[in-house]
Amino acid sequence: MKRLRLLLLTVVLVIVSIQVNADYLVKTIYFKPNNVDNVPFEKIRGWMNDVQELYIEEMSRHGYGNQSFKLEREHNGNVKINVVDGAHPSWKYETDTWDNIKVELNEKWKNDQRNIHVFIIGETNAVGLDNDCCIAGFGWHITNVNFGGICLIAENVNMSLVRLIAHEMGHTFGLYHTEAVNSFMRADIRGKGLAEYEARWLHKHYFFNDNRMIKLQHPTINQMFSVKEIEGAVIEIRVNITSPNDLYQIIAIDDNMLAVGWQYINGRNTNAKIKIDRSKLINKSHITFMVMDTFGAFTSRKFDYIMPPRPDDAIHDKNVSEPNKNQDLELDKKDIEPITIKEDTSKNVVYLNINSGKKTLPDEDGLKPFNSSREYKNGWGWQAVSDNKTNNGNPIIIRDATFERGISLSPPNHPEVSSLKYNLQGNNYIAFEGYIGITNDRDFEIGKNQNKSCFVGGSCIFTFEIDGQNVYKSGLLTGEDSYEEVDFYIPFDAEVLRIIIDSSADTSWCDHPAIGDPKLISNSQIRYSIKPKGKAATLWGKIKQK
Repeated sequence: MKRLRLLLLTVVLVIVSIQVNADYLVKTIYFKPNNVDNVPFEKIRGWMNDVQELYIEEMSRHGYGNQSFKLEREHNGNVKINVVDGAHPSWKYETDTWDNIKVELNEKWKNDQRNIHVFIIGETNAVGLDNDCCIAGFGWHITNVNFGGICLIAENVNMSLVRLIAHEMGHTFGLYHTEAVNSFMRADIRGKGLAEYEARWLHKHYFFNDNRMIKLQHPTINQMFSVKEIEGAVIEIRVNITSPNDLYQIIAIDDNMLAVGWQYINGRNTNAKIKIDRSKLINKSHITFMVMDTFGAFTSRKFDYIMPPRPDDAIHDKNVSEPNKNQDLELDKKDIEPITIKEDTSKNVVYLNINSGKKTLPDEDGLKPFNSSREYKNGWGWQAVSDNKTNNGNPIIIRDATFERGISLSPPNHPEVSSLKYNLQGNNYIAFEGYIGITNDRDFEIGKNQNKSCFVGGSCIFTFEIDGQNVYKSGLLTGEDSYEEVDFYIPFDAEVLRIIIDSSADTSWCDHPAIGDPKLISNSQIRYSIKPKGKAATLWGKIKQK
């Protein structure tokens, strides 16, 4: 009996496997207007085989092997060409193409959202959507749940049909127009391949993989934190994303459906930082983010943004040479306008403190770490940890910013890592905000000719974890660096925030790290200058080749 049950279970699993892999095909449909006599079967098969081979070649060129989508084929291996007879002559379908052919399709084509349909409209010189005409092709994605898509291709356009079909199919896979010189996803389709970030996106895409999760859990794009200018004409946009699975990639798209930035990401709660040439964005508009996880599940969200003002063209007198690195740090600070981050007295803010630990709920001074002080004190007593001042009793100053509230500490010697753990339960915390860096504390001692070997205040790496998952990790920060802003969302069921300060890059004797203005926010009144205005539409229509 057990053997029979096992056999039945095996048969069921095989059937389920076949059903899952039977979907997610690219199906070719020749829409035959009533003035077209013959269907060019062999020509269309040649186009579709060449498109598939083009994707294989490009994925292989970028190091992803012979990956590509699957074409619906006959039992003999030929590309299957489905023929739909139209009720009107070809010119009727050159405007409002989709609306005109949709009413003539049967339920088989209307309700199939798990496959991509490439419609080649017979004997047409153009296609159109929403009163647009004279377009060579369109491609769009149906929903973020089922992954299907639609392509409309005019048969008689004066260009390479292989690259045109490859381009429009790219839109169904989630690729937008690009300015990458070598990509056929350019609006003018002059490129002959894929850009690296495009191939990487396809590497995890559902249509390019056989090993699929039957039920996907999609990432969530929670918040766009800020738009700021970081260097020259480059701006940086930070976006918080959470996901049940490991994150993989984010792409930023402007209002003209052009990919203007991208970033490779990881973890399950991360702040993606996307750098974009300022000239690619207008001063006030919208930006859409597409995010994919390692299982190929992806989602989108649209935000309003306001471009930050341009910095003064000349902060320094260009006739003055840059100071030597070995000169006193004050030379570098003359041209830096100092700022002060004042205490936030909002009712929904709880500050992190460090002294008088083992309090798991916030009191009038803030929230204390609940773990043993041995995990973050260095054992020197007088120079261990401090709230709102450095260990030497000076104000907390990270390069050019002074903080009224903050945590300062000297990491332990063995190991040279500090670990602070804070209880997140019971207070509906939804976000963390703060600033990290190395304080100017060592500058005072340098002035006294003490510990010159430390000079720039040592170096540390800061890591923030929620329930063991990395949500933020800095690079190696030194006393020459300005503060680094940290902000991330906190999941509703989070239990523990852990802050790790790693001093092992050099001796901990030199390191005076601090966290300025470290606060938890306990309701929805997050004070960011950019507010989301709802999610982006799931239909990617009107992505057209002009």
